[in-house]
Amino acid sequence: MIKSFCASFTLAGFSLLATTAAAQPRATTQPARPNSTSRKAAAPDVSGWNKVTWGMTVAQAKKLFAAADLAEPESKLTSGRYPVRFVVNNIDIGGLPCTASVETDRDTDSIAGVTIRPAKEFQERAELRATVFDKLKQLLIQKYGGPKSDNQRPEGDDVESQVLWSFPSTTIELYRSEGGYDTGFVLLIYSAADKKALDAL
Repeated sequence: MIKSFCASFTLAGFSLLATTAAAQPRATTQPARPNSTSRKAAAPDVSGWNKVTWGMTVAQAKKLFAAADLAEPESKLTSGRYPVRFVVNNIDIGGLPCTASVETDRDTDSIAGVTIRPAKEFQERAELRATVFDKLKQLLIQKYGGPKSDNQRPEGDDVESQVLWSFPSTTIELYRSEGGYDTGFVLLIYSAADKKALDAL
């Protein structure tokens, strides 16, 4: 499965590079000027992940997925910023198997975040993690456009890579950590904007 994923990713890259645009005929008329009264396009926004939208209850979000794909979180702790309420298995992202941890705000039943984890077999070696990170980054750019920031920085003996997209309702973070002895991981995190905190500023 790992070899087929890497191969499909490589072939997809070559197919994108091979695409060419057809020649366009020379324009014979001047393009129309935009009407001064026309409305500007609304700023893009992201209000959740997949079929889940921020503010849904846990029960509402669970109904969006097959019961066989749902699992309870490993930890029952709900004291963190985003406690995990349930896990969605068998998620396929471009041939990459993943799980999604669906989270709420602390002490509420309101969905406020999702953390996506590629399967363990795709996180066992640095070269696999690099392929997974690049694949997810490419897909995110295709869907959401260029990121707000794309950084790589050393943290002691570790190297951390973070690509960030920011929207009025959502922050999307693609994260990769590489440590010693070929240890590391890749995460994709969707978080609802804390509008109460923003309003208080």
